[in-house]
Amino acid sequence: MSNIPDIIIIGAGPGGIMSAYSLNKKYPNKYILLLEQNEYTLEQYINDGYYKLEEWFNASSNPKNMYSFNSVEQKTCMLGKGLGGGTLHFGLQFINNEKIINEGYKEWSIYFDKVTEILKPQKYDYSNVKKLSGNIWNDIYLDLIENSNELNYNVYNNNIYSSDIEKGLRLLIGKIILNNPMISIIYNVKIDRLIFNYNNTRIDYLLDVNQNQFRSDLFILSAGAIQSTAILQRSGIGPSLLLNSLNIPIIKNLPVGEHLFDHGGINIAYRINSFRLDEKSFDLIYNDMNIYLYKVIGNQISKDDYGKIYDFTDWIKKHPGGENAIKKWIKKDFTLIFPHDNVRWETYKSNLKYIGNYNEIVPFSLFQFSDDLKNKLRISLDPKKIVGHLQTRSPNLSWQIYISTLPNDPSLLIITYAQCTKLGGKGKVYINSTNGNDNPTILLNEFENDNGIKDIKEAFDTMNKIFVSMNFERLLNVPIDDEYIKTNYESIWHYTSTCQIDKVIDETQKVKEVNNLYIADASILPKPWGGSTSVPALVTGYRLSEKLNYYNI
Repeated sequence: MSNIPDIIIIGAGPGGIMSAYSLNKKYPNKYILLLEQNEYTLEQYINDGYYKLEEWFNASSNPKNMYSFNSVEQKTCMLGKGLGGGTLHFGLQFINNEKIINEGYKEWSIYFDKVTEILKPQKYDYSNVKKLSGNIWNDIYLDLIENSNELNYNVYNNNIYSSDIEKGLRLLIGKIILNNPMISIIYNVKIDRLIFNYNNTRIDYLLDVNQNQFRSDLFILSAGAIQSTAILQRSGIGPSLLLNSLNIPIIKNLPVGEHLFDHGGINIAYRINSFRLDEKSFDLIYNDMNIYLYKVIGNQISKDDYGKIYDFTDWIKKHPGGENAIKKWIKKDFTLIFPHDNVRWETYKSNLKYIGNYNEIVPFSLFQFSDDLKNKLRISLDPKKIVGHLQTRSPNLSWQIYISTLPNDPSLLIITYAQCTKLGGKGKVYINSTNGNDNPTILLNEFENDNGIKDIKEAFDTMNKIFVSMNFERLLNVPIDDEYIKTNYESIWHYTSTCQIDKVIDETQKVKEVNNLYIADASILPKPWGGSTSVPALVTGYRLSEKLNYYNI
């Protein structure tokens, strides 16, 4: 095998990995080299324990896997790095829903199917969710579905990046190209620019920021919508006005960096205000408030009442047999075995307060709990077992919400209310210098008109009432109006479309008028995508392998 690779891929994110994997299947004798700017390898990522689903939050906030800088609007722009790119540091949702695909990408459906088949992401099975999380997530899921027709939204139970949910294993897409003798990865390489041949029709070689050269016959740019744009612009491919302002010789006058799409959104925190009717809560309530909650059973009790929870506190002093006849059941795991016939049960029952079914989740409002007791009783969302994966969207895909948890606070639910596919594409990415170590400028411009703010407001107005009805309390007690959204929105880091098909590249994903330069990442998406962008980025890599003929470059 020659030391000079047949194919060089710049960037080891989703598009780069899937390009390498798929091109290796198509051209098994071609040597492929991936150049990744992160010095931190996938093996190190695994050794740090990030292969576990429960470590997703720690992975997402570790600078080894991501970096950030501010946009023109002073919003945080976060980018992934490493063998997997953004899939190493984000919230794990694998968005490949049919409705989202059909909204602008129906002709790519087969590629989405192939990528899903290759990676096999898993999905939480709600028939089995009780074992995982005591049924709270099933309650949320069913409540969302139950209200969806009346409030006019759709519910999505997404796949997640997991190779084995039961064992809590994260799906690491980089694994599909490891241990392949025809695919190599060099870490800690940041590409500065592309160097053209004498007549600017082909790329001769790459230069990294240390002025090292990398030669090949074929080059694939997969550095993401932000950095792929910056590399092209530094190389002389971009808007002439920008390049002239930086004294960069114009190789190709193309709208590189224009038409940036991104989802703006607001994050709202909710605290669950519910507890479960079980022995643990009965014991806590008894010790703190001297309230007697019992599960009632007995051979003569009607089926409708058997196993239900009643409050016997007021009945203790009324019971003909004395207080001990009631109090003694504390020592029997708060399970009262009614010794009489059903006629007497029906007579006594009017003295009791019905609370709910055993193991049912009920609101704190049933009792005057202290804050300390509430904290002891609160239902856990089990964030180490269940990663946020549910979503809702408006039928016309003008808005979407993400439902997330935080591992360090099991009673906290984070709802992201965000734009979906109705995006203006008025954002921009542009370099400010010719130095490859400098990050480009990002103008998000999500709200170039009022529609984006209105869409987020509609999302909040629609969904907030559902979470309140589920006994979630919004922590920030301020009006969520247009002004609040305009002031407090953030990017949710879904950058696409800065090198769109037909504008910068052709249908085969080749950069226009450059014979051996292709792009495979989210920058090429021609239309807005209605969710997290890692899956369409993967699809661009697979699609490239289908379109590319190596022997015609």
